Amino acid sequence: MKKLLRKYTVLLDAYLQHRYKEIQELVKTNDFTSTLNEASKVIDNELRRIYRSRNMFVHEGSNNGNIEHLVVRLHEYLDTVLETVISYNYERVPSVKSIKSTIKAVELEYNLQKQKLESNISSTDKLLYIFN
Repeated sequence: MKKLLRKYTVLLDAYLQHRYKEIQELVKTNDFTSTLNEASKVIDNELRRIYRSRNMFVHEGSNNGNIEHLVVRLHEYLDTVLETVISYNYERVPSVKSIKSTIKAVELEYNLQKQKLESNISSTDKLLYIFN
């Protein structure tokens, strides 16, 4: 058990170091919005790929070989959406009652945060804003 715990500790340390370096680079370049835009493009492209694969599978019965990977990614996205909806409704804005209105509220908050990051505040203040 200790050996397994040590292995996961090493993996977690490596992951945290990687994330720390990414954040350092982000602060150095002060390129918050293009990083967000790039991440958004990656997610859009992946969802499109999932949808195309789904259509090929349903309408043509063909599987291009990566269906398992796409199902795992779709599951991760679904988990993230459900977690966001639940935490948003119970922790932030309990008055929002439907999933659709929660998603709209999250989208509005995202756009407001993105505008804040596009403003001319220092990168240190942007980091504090992100992590608070």
